[in-house]
Amino acid sequence: MAKRFVTKVLIEAATGDRIAMPRDIAHHALDVMRLKEGDELELASYDKIWSLRMRGGKLEVLSCQENMRSTPAIEVAISLFKWPRFEWFLEKAVELGVDTIQPILSERCQIKMEAGAWESKVKRLEKIMTQAERQSLALRRCELKSPMPLRDYVHSQKAETCFVAMPGDYPRLLDAYTGQDAVSLISGPEGGFSAQEFSMILECGALPISLGKHILRAETAPLAMLALLRCS
Repeated sequence: MAKRFVTKVLIEAATGDRIAMPRDIAHHALDVMRLKEGDELELASYDKIWSLRMRGGKLEVLSCQENMRSTPAIEVAISLFKWPRFEWFLEKAVELGVDTIQPILSERCQIKMEAGAWESKVKRLEKIMTQAERQSLALRRCELKSPMPLRDYVHSQKAETCFVAMPGDYPRLLDAYTGQDAVSLISGPEGGFSAQEFSMILECGALPISLGKHILRAETAPLAMLALLRCS
């Protein structure tokens, strides 16, 4: 089986062309996976998947096909919590195939976004995501957005594609999901959203769903929702 890689480099080539190894995969491909002359690999680059062969120090293009996105496209909007646990969540969400992660700032958010705080973390978070993509053989890169207030987020969403986990007697996610091509899963902080925040989310049209009788931690609840949709 050909080794699989994901690059941020936009590739433009034709069958038979030889291209340089993208710098963002070179170390992993050559020093970790130890690819050698004649080895074949798959390289996902945005909306294309390239079949390639190591040839003369370059990559020979064998074929190319569309990189189809999994359905539904899933965005997880998650209230920020302490960094070590957020990093663990990020890793597992990428392994499960999330498309977009939107950190949100809510009343009980455990992280205070002082000037420059997010920017100082982005490089490490993206490294964690890259490692998770390699582990899971992902064919698309997950997009990590900058944090935004909960109010701004919910007012920007289409009501019929938005689900929020809430305690209470609500439909299960797979019963509420009706085949939308793209969905947003909203998940709260430790202690949950405040009553006012829940009211605001529902007023914007988000659909409340139940994750069962157990109380899940802030990093577990969104992973449960994600796994239900990706593995169903």
